[in-house]
Amino acid sequence: MLAADLVSLTLSRSGGHLPGLRPTWQMRVDGLSPARRRQLDRLLTAVDPQAPGLAAGSTWPDAFRYELTLTGREGDPVTLRFADQDGHPAWLDALADWVRRNADSD
Repeated sequence: MLAADLVSLTLSRSGGHLPGLRPTWQMRVDGLSPARRRQLDRLLTAVDPQAPGLAAGSTWPDAFRYELTLTGREGDPVTLRFADQDGHPAWLDALADWVRRNADSD
């Protein structure tokens, strides 16, 4: 999967000490600068929607829970669900952090 295959990315967070606070970060891929597109492409090369543990949940009661939705140009969106300390792969944190940092800047 590459940035050119995507229309948008959406990251939602819930849980934590303030469960009513549910921030959402959205970004359209078409508006990204070439440098940001290259960064996103590097992160997307590691994406594996079938990776184990993506919906396992956390045993920590105040853990943040995330939904990262990748909406493609064709086909159904892919939503990856994960939580703090649930054993999910590191590439998922890297992609979610990148979306959080860049969603409002492009």
